[in-house]
Amino acid sequence: STADSFLLAISESNQVPTSQRETTTKLNRSRTIGVVAVQPGTGDVVYDEFLDDSERSALRTRLAHICPCELLLPDNTSAETQKAVDEFCASRKSQGDIVRSELLANSGIDYSSAFGQLSTFYQVAQVCQRQLSDDENSDDDCETEKETPQRA
Repeated sequence: STADSFLLAISESNQVPTSQRETTTKLNRSRTIGVVAVQPGTGDVVYDEFLDDSERSALRTRLAHICPCELLLPDNTSAETQKAVDEFCASRKSQGDIVRSELLANSGIDYSSAFGQLSTFYQVAQVCQRQLSDDENSDDDCETEKETPQRA
């Protein structure tokens, strides 16, 4: 249902943390995966970063628990990660749900810019919430302060 629907972004890196490096061939297809899920209706945010195996077992578990309605992936996503996402989308479709999946040009994902835009968004939201609790007529001021970030 849309009341509990999360939007989820996935990123991955070939870099394996030094503390988790091994000499097995299975590790060659392992990736460090990052996920951020946002529930727009409530403002809930879930995030994680983890080393995943070649089958993307940990990613599959997170997809099943978060159950997003929309996925955003970089266009250079590995075949293993894309397969896990495709299989998740197919399983949700067989249950009557449609999960939207979109590839974003990797150049469009910039940590510093994204962090700054999210920080600004939540600061404005807090100011508006305080204004609304102080004065019901301040809604107009908040609407002019809230601008959607370019990459949001």
